[in-house]
Amino acid sequence: MAKQDEPLHMAEAKQDEASVQKVSYNADNRDWKKGWKLYYWQFGGGRGQYIRLMFEFCGVEYTEELKKCGKGTEGQETWSAQVEIINPLRGSGINRTALAPPIVTHNDDFVLAQTGAIVLFLAELFPDLKPKNILQMARARQMLFQVIDAVEEAHTASHPVEAHKSYSIQKEEANKTLKEFTKKDGRLSKHIDVLTAELNRNNGGKGWFYGDKITFIDIYVATFMRAFGESVKIIKLEDVYEKDEKYELLREHRKRFEATEVYQKFAKSDKMPKIDETPSFQT
Repeated sequence: MAKQDEPLHMAEAKQDEASVQKVSYNADNRDWKKGWKLYYWQFGGGRGQYIRLMFEFCGVEYTEELKKCGKGTEGQETWSAQVEIINPLRGSGINRTALAPPIVTHNDDFVLAQTGAIVLFLAELFPDLKPKNILQMARARQMLFQVIDAVEEAHTASHPVEAHKSYSIQKEEANKTLKEFTKKDGRLSKHIDVLTAELNRNNGGKGWFYGDKITFIDIYVATFMRAFGESVKIIKLEDVYEKDEKYELLREHRKRFEATEVYQKFAKSDKMPKIDETPSFQT
């Protein structure tokens, strides 16, 4: 059985032919407004939060499959139950479909993983969430991958000793590296400088990244800023987020985003996950 802190690949099991996940490339006669399933660990928002909010703003029907296992990763039983659902879906060997969550399926026969890939695919399906100008779209993709880089570096900082082990077993070292990562004019600020400059190019940063309505990058950046703000609270460095003037534009952008009707409805529903209790920028 897989232990909670083991890398996911350690929990893999051989598949028999009957359990192999099929992957269809037939896009005909699909109703993209329904039929979606999200698979993500039930420890908090995590990378799954970007997908949940994209689904919400796309206005699609979806279910979150690992909720069937209960909330939280405390205890062997809950963790093992989640892995047992994920293993057949992601496959192994020549039948591999994905490495790890977040994974989404449509009509149970199309499988897609990787946060950025899922968000960009949904933006293609629902073009109201895309910038209208192709050059803006190119820049929006850059901003998305800027956030992905920042999240990956934050994960490295919060897991400096064992990348795939729990934060709790390396807390002392992690807090040191996180303090360095988030310090004024430190590495994190360089990522945020890029995002801030791009937001500022549209009406001085008083609205959204591109045009006059929310696009996928507004969802992505605001979700990241929430993760940033909640993570530094855990290590008692909330002033890094709250008081640095360089972050003011993105703090205000997050507030506008979280004040939207779609976000408020989501936040008050049972779809909103609990806050991650580790400073892993995964809230």
